[in-house]
Amino acid sequence: RGGKATLWEGGVRGVAFVAGAGVPQELAGTVNNELIHITDWFPTLLGVAGANSSSGTFPLDGKDQWKTITSKNQSSPRDEILLNIDLHTSAIRVGDLKLVVNNQSFDGWWYPPVNSTENKKHGIHVPVTKEAKAFDMGNGVEVCLFNVTADPREKQNLAQYNMDTVKLLMQKIEQYMVGSDYVQPWTPPEDPTADPKLHGGMWVPWKSSSSSRTNKMGKY
Repeated sequence: RGGKATLWEGGVRGVAFVAGAGVPQELAGTVNNELIHITDWFPTLLGVAGANSSSGTFPLDGKDQWKTITSKNQSSPRDEILLNIDLHTSAIRVGDLKLVVNNQSFDGWWYPPVNSTENKKHGIHVPVTKEAKAFDMGNGVEVCLFNVTADPREKQNLAQYNMDTVKLLMQKIEQYMVGSDYVQPWTPPEDPTADPKLHGGMWVPWKSSSSSRTNKMGKY
């Protein structure tokens, strides 16, 4: 569901493979569905190299996943992944459950084309159905709750019938927001001088380093 730049599985679920002498032969060709986040790769590779991942200036967000990758039936050291957090749209995965707060666009499904001609005409995109639409909690808050293990295409929104779980997951998101590591999101205002029409029809750097501006997050 969804795609690039969305919080649906089509935007956050990645596919990868690991091969090499460090992977036991008995695991060749197997599939691992444990929770692994992109931040986990750094401490994992440090562990493979024999380095100490806890000796840095700051603690790492990632987990060493090497045992998860190279052992049969080894659970991931993490049971949750914060997918996004800001004042408008947030999402979190805890175990099999995934909560998306405030719905997004591009929330339908993409299917493989029956033939290339059909794909060229309009693509195989199916709009969101009634069962998958966000549940309105009021006060401008819409939520989706999915069991993404049983329902990886996010077709059945469970929020309306599991409000206790929704509130629990929303509390987890709020805990991240009040933590000392939380950085307030900030988006620079649109700059009309970046318009490709002013630069030969291309997206290019349009400001010199001397014209960079500074805000509470630093220079940009």
